[in-house]
Amino acid sequence: MTDLEKVGGRKYAEICALAYRQSFAASKVVADDNGQPLFFCKEETSNGCMGTVDVFYPQAPYPCWSVLHFQRPC
Repeated sequence: MTDLEKVGGRKYAEICALAYRQSFAASKVVADDNGQPLFFCKEETSNGCMGTVDVFYPQAPYPCWSVLHFQRPC
């Protein structure tokens, strides 16, 4: 939030936080047999398909950002 506030102010940070929450809620992160994380976006408004372009395209910045942040050591 601090970085977002520096870029665009308090209201901008709040909008980004809401967008992050919505994007995260519309996805599933699971692990394969080797423990490799797999990211799936899911469609909520029709038949629940996963990974469709119309859903993934507007959500694309989220997985790109999260890959950078989730790879940091704990």
